[in-house]
Amino acid sequence: MGGGFAAYTAPGSAGLSAGSPRGAHGGPHGASRIARQPGGPYRSPAKALSAADRMRCAAAVVHPILRDITPPGCTPPSDAYRMRVAASQERTAAPVGREEPPVVTLLTDFGSRDAYAAVMKGVILRSLPTARLVDVTHEVPPQGVRAAAFVLESACPYFPDGTVHVVVVDPGVGGPRRIIAAEAGGCRFLGPDNGVLSVALERVARGPKEPCVVAVSDEAVHLARRRALPPGATESTTFHGRDRFAPLAAELARGTALE
Repeated sequence: MGGGFAAYTAPGSAGLSAGSPRGAHGGPHGASRIARQPGGPYRSPAKALSAADRMRCAAAVVHPILRDITPPGCTPPSDAYRMRVAASQERTAAPVGREEPPVVTLLTDFGSRDAYAAVMKGVILRSLPTARLVDVTHEVPPQGVRAAAFVLESACPYFPDGTVHVVVVDPGVGGPRRIIAAEAGGCRFLGPDNGVLSVALERVARGPKEPCVVAVSDEAVHLARRRALPPGATESTTFHGRDRFAPLAAELARGTALE
């Protein structure tokens, strides 16, 4: 509630005007005036409220169970004000059953001088606008699989469950290498089948059945591309970050099952 109390109107009172440093309101023992002294706390003619009393006043506003222990000098908020507070909290609360927007991390050797990383982000957001994108780094040495594996292993344990970690450090792009998707430690991983995910998967695995690793089929790639890329987009033989990894990352973040 900020540094002070929100203005409220008690029954039968004129209320505190918004933006005014003082006003009149009716309490249980008649009208009183409250003013905020420059640089000081809210005061009434009878006594100054202690910090603890101000906290209890604030709690009484949003916790109806506390309405009977409002400290002296603080007029209990009206039922109408309580209803407005409750309605505001209901509007801002996350709907029951809805999870937080998914987090997708990106780790590549693209560098930050060109648009490659931004293009990947754009493709993901076209498919899943609610995704929260995090750049782990794009400064891995070119084709530095070992370096990328170390960075991922260092970073991934600190992300929340449900995060999708995407690694595009891919010396074999355009060749027969597969794309793999994995699930371990409550998170999902996507990368080329060149060992770049293996160290991180071992670190975050929580049980003997983890991690679960699957090879991504061409059909899955095709379906993901249809959702994420503009109509008529052609596939590059060297930019699989845009054409394959980004669409698949959006699908994993959406909750598509690993098959």
